[in-house]
Amino acid sequence: MTNIKLIFKAVALSVFLFLASLALAKTSSASPRLFLDPASISISKDSDFDIKLTIDVENNSAFGAEAILIFPSSDIDIKTISNGGFFTDFSHAQSAGRLEIHGFFSSPYDSKSGSGTFASLKFTAKKDLGSGVISFVCTGGENDTQILNTNGVNILSCGVLNQSNLTYIAAGAVVTPSPTPTQGEPNSCGGTCGSNYNCKAGF
Repeated sequence: MTNIKLIFKAVALSVFLFLASLALAKTSSASPRLFLDPASISISKDSDFDIKLTIDVENNSAFGAEAILIFPSSDIDIKTISNGGFFTDFSHAQSAGRLEIHGFFSSPYDSKSGSGTFASLKFTAKKDLGSGVISFVCTGGENDTQILNTNGVNILSCGVLNQSNLTYIAAGAVVTPSPTPTQGEPNSCGGTCGSNYNCKAGF
């Protein structure tokens, strides 16, 4: 009987360790990502609007990241670009409709896990009608959007990236949801017309 109990305990321990290893593997495979916040925004001509570039590397150790964004330069202008603080060192470069943002640690022994703000961007709208997008450039190449771990390996999957959808509206316009119709007092013809006035008029 004692041997059976020992075997049972050994099997139970093995199962527990196996399940724990699966849970650990699942945790370590969390997908790092970069994303634009907000994902959609309504803006009027000549007004400024903010886009936050957020980074989340989960439990991975990130040494640096590079975000390449494209945007409609005929519709919006970049006003300011500032370090969000996730990385200590920060630089950027821009051309017509394209913005490259670089963040890293100056010491090769430094790294960071978790999430935070990679960069804060301020744009100015130049139109009052239509729509557009700010999106990442990511095809899996070396010069694309990427997050590097301490071994210099890109740990970002292009499939997790989002985009920020822009809607241009007239100055002073207020975007409100359509009101939900409410049921009012029944009219004099049993609700078959739009109003009592229509009922009296024979509509």
